[in-house]
Amino acid sequence: MSLSMLVRKFGSVDNIPHEVLEIEGFVKYKGRVVSIENLSSTQLSEALGIAELREETDERKIQKKVREVQQRVAVAFGGPIKEYLNGSGGINSNNLQQRISGGVENWTNTAYNTLLERFKNIDDLKISMVPHVQFVEGANQFLKNKTLNPAYASALLEYVWDTFLEGQSFDGSALTARYFGDAEHKYILSREETITLDVFSDEELKKDFSDKYGNPHFCSGGPFVSYAFRRKVLNEDNPVEFWGKELFELHKKLIAELGDCETVREFADLVYSEECGYAGERLFKFREDGLHGLEAITNGLPKVVQDFERLRTHRGAAIAFIEAKGYHIDTDYLSDNQTLRDLLKAVHEAEFGVVTDNQLDHYTFLDAFVKNQGKKLKIARLCNQSSEFRKLVDAYCQGNSNYVDSLEGNIRVNRELRDLGVKVDTFYQGIEPKEFIVASGKIINREQLRQEQLSLYRQTMQNVFTSGIVHGTDRLEQKIADAFKGNETFSPVAEQLISEYVAGLEDDGVVRKICHVTIEYLSKKQNVKQSQQAAAAIHHLKIVSKFMHGEHIDEISGEMNKVYQVKVSSKNPFIDVDIGNDGGCCIGIYEQGDFERDVWTPKDFISYLQRGEGKELERVEENGCYIPFYLKDRATQFVEIYTKQDRAGMALIFAGRNENHESCLLVNSIELSERLKQDGNRKMVIDETIQFIQQYATACGFTHVLMGGHSYNPARNCSSELVEFNLEKIHCWNEPFYSDVLNSEGKNNGIWRRL
Repeated sequence: MSLSMLVRKFGSVDNIPHEVLEIEGFVKYKGRVVSIENLSSTQLSEALGIAELREETDERKIQKKVREVQQRVAVAFGGPIKEYLNGSGGINSNNLQQRISGGVENWTNTAYNTLLERFKNIDDLKISMVPHVQFVEGANQFLKNKTLNPAYASALLEYVWDTFLEGQSFDGSALTARYFGDAEHKYILSREETITLDVFSDEELKKDFSDKYGNPHFCSGGPFVSYAFRRKVLNEDNPVEFWGKELFELHKKLIAELGDCETVREFADLVYSEECGYAGERLFKFREDGLHGLEAITNGLPKVVQDFERLRTHRGAAIAFIEAKGYHIDTDYLSDNQTLRDLLKAVHEAEFGVVTDNQLDHYTFLDAFVKNQGKKLKIARLCNQSSEFRKLVDAYCQGNSNYVDSLEGNIRVNRELRDLGVKVDTFYQGIEPKEFIVASGKIINREQLRQEQLSLYRQTMQNVFTSGIVHGTDRLEQKIADAFKGNETFSPVAEQLISEYVAGLEDDGVVRKICHVTIEYLSKKQNVKQSQQAAAAIHHLKIVSKFMHGEHIDEISGEMNKVYQVKVSSKNPFIDVDIGNDGGCCIGIYEQGDFERDVWTPKDFISYLQRGEGKELERVEENGCYIPFYLKDRATQFVEIYTKQDRAGMALIFAGRNENHESCLLVNSIELSERLKQDGNRKMVIDETIQFIQQYATACGFTHVLMGGHSYNPARNCSSELVEFNLEKIHCWNEPFYSDVLNSEGKNNGIWRRL
């Protein structure tokens, strides 16, 4: 208080008591009232008298300290704590502020004697040591960025203040945000005991809850405990929000959507009560990451239920229950619990109807690319278990045959092959196929015979159209045209006669079809003028047709000779998925037969739910499961062997290097189907295949061409020259593959046969 105010209060300077002046920082010195701060120690001693100097000085300092503390407390009350001092909760929050503000002077004066005894100097009383300052500033730190129920926060603040003062020593304890967190834990435990022990014996409260929401024991009683906490601790007469309320609403909604029956009700209890009950067992459990329930006491679902609701929008209730991680539906749980599996199946059928899914229903898009059902099934089986193979198939469906070149592993393969001097374009695309027949123990190049057959075809067709052999050549022309409707390979110009056009064609498939249509026309008597000439034409066209189909009739001996072909595979998944089956080797995709499942993984059971009673797409086991890898890996190639038009053998080939960093083309083996194994020309076919591989390796620029010598390789004796190499496949993938001559990492140090 200023001196002028004191004069107005007491009427004159002389009427102001000495003690009042001193409290306000003034003293009478030499007949005048002056500020203590303007006097030296000597002058102050003279004004007060030596005997009372120390006592009066300490008292003045204490009062000054009090004012400083009060000001700091007042400033702190403007922080986050302010929001919670006016909350409702059955306590006088403003009283807490008054208690703290008004208690500063009392506490400081109480601490005075102790401080004098311990420190001998009032200056040792730091403002940060005063509990009032610690409390309001620590509370601000604790409440920063928090959203608490106002009544709960007010009650908590009063609890912390009271318990803090009880244990407070005059030198000041550390009252920080962490102290508030620990105190909150103790506060919750003190209230939890009251709630958990008393609430379930409160029949009136239970009835009130049951009438409004449902069973108090639902979800381990968590929602009811939360409701009771708001009633008994936060003093809300009729809580409209509490933890777990949404569980009741979702429970009802699920039953309404799936149909009110015993199975669905049982499932709803499982989802929202039994399996998420752990979230409500101790709603107020204190954990390292904060309170489980209190900070979300008015809202929030258990995380597992949030996941379930999100998943079931797209996946259905039963599958969402399996996939929501918090329910912990693992392999052991599914395998050991037949009742659970039956329940989930019934719920899935309640939602989607009885599923009678065919094993290939999800792969109807393959119909446009694959006609053979067996091949389609093999593709579907691999797609079902290999996401990488499914991506490859999808790419081919979209016409993107270059998909494999974009894979990171193949970019590295390409770089490493080029570093070794390999001509990658040739290695990937192959060389001209080799076609031949075996006649009288000799190899005859098919192309030479083909030109002879084409000459026979042209001459015969010209005779049919120009020599008066048939009635109505225009009708024959029309039948040929009709047979090729929509076929782009057959496209004569408008003014061109079909009779002239067909005679110049060379495509094997087109020629065969023309032969077939013409033979059928000539075989009907009403179409023929000269039967003898017609019979000769039929004979010649049959010879041409058989040749184009892969068979050759020796006109001298009359023997039927098969046409063989060796070529580099296109590695098209629609064509080459079953190359191992055609080659009769262990990388084929074979059926294992039906089986009863003893172990149910979550993925297995989801597949079962989606299939319903349909047959399961069986997993590809053994070495057939590596077909996706062979088809995508640019360092792996296939060489195919055909008899007539049927694939009957193959060679699995790897690109690699030896310890001298020289490029190597390694032939795992040459594999033959049962039909080719019994072929009398088997040895010559193997020799021609090896020659083709040698030509292929030379064209690609490989330094060495090698083959494994294992006993079950039909070509194991292909060479007498043995070399020892520490061989390594170009393997740029973090995944294994199968080989008879390399380990799963693509390495081997062994003896090889040089081709």
